[in-house]
Amino acid sequence: MISLLLHDKKKQEAEQLLSGFRNAAADLSDEYWDMHLSMTDEDTEAYSEGEELLDFACVDIENGKTTGLVRGLRNRYSELSLMLIAEAGLSPLVYLKPGIRPDSLLLRPLDTEQAESTVNEFLSAGLKRREEQDEGDFFVVRNKDERTFVPYRRICYFEAREKKLYACTETEEYGFYASLEELAESLPEEFLRCHRSYLVNSALIKSVVSTGNYIELENGIRVPMSRSYKQSFREYRK
Repeated sequence: MISLLLHDKKKQEAEQLLSGFRNAAADLSDEYWDMHLSMTDEDTEAYSEGEELLDFACVDIENGKTTGLVRGLRNRYSELSLMLIAEAGLSPLVYLKPGIRPDSLLLRPLDTEQAESTVNEFLSAGLKRREEQDEGDFFVVRNKDERTFVPYRRICYFEAREKKLYACTETEEYGFYASLEELAESLPEEFLRCHRSYLVNSALIKSVVSTGNYIELENGIRVPMSRSYKQSFREYRK
């Protein structure tokens, strides 16, 4: 699944852009796209707080008034492909900043043909970057024809349960078929076996409670730990 957020308070323009994104997405990828249209700052903030992953966003910079909102999206989703919509007279100094880092830009008034071309190029470049990151900063969950790219830094642990494996973040879990042994060999070194059914992200460990046989992560999540693996986590013990 690929997710896209469109934040635009101009109804007609928003509908035009959403249609352009849908057409371009259909031409560029066979994957399922989840597209969300937001016309208020409040809705955008609520959406981003509830979504663990976001691949693409197109945001109206509103004469510089929405820079805080854009910074928030960029901070939460560091791998985000970001397009901005701005008035032609707005100084580039407003949005060409390290904390915003737009990948593409649409200037008003929008020309339909140019907007369609820019949207196509934006999605194409983002999908290409996504493919290049396949073996890098993301764990790719593959199910039939669908792929979900989950940043390793967001994965708290992997769990074997009911004949499937699950990549578990703070708020979501993504199921797939594989063996825990094979998975352990393919993951970055920070993922360590702590139980016959669990691999934990050691970069997120807050402490190891030996008496309780569990590992506590920075977000408060507790991951079971078997006695046979206690020695491997001695440096994290309380």
